[in-house]
Amino acid sequence: MVVTSLIKNILPIAVVGLGLAFLYNVVAKPGSASASAGALGETLQALGGGLGSVGAGAQSFLTGIGSGSAKLLDPLFSLKTLVYGDNTQQIVRREIN
Repeated sequence: MVVTSLIKNILPIAVVGLGLAFLYNVVAKPGSASASAGALGETLQALGGGLGSVGAGAQSFLTGIGSGSAKLLDPLFSLKTLVYGDNTQQIVRREIN
């Protein structure tokens, strides 16, 4: 309870302080501000690329689980073919008639 109220009180002051420091940097040293913005952009781009790579890895993992689980059912279909043969259409028609 004390920690959340402390964060609530300090966080807005810290955000305003960072904003003022950024504005001072832009006005006083525009070249340095441009370099800082470029570095921040590269960092965020690298972070986005890393998160995209994690997402692709998760997709590949889950796809592998899905296809592996589906292949577990293959013996059942082979057993059906062994018992009924390849002409299941004819067997179904005979049972309906």
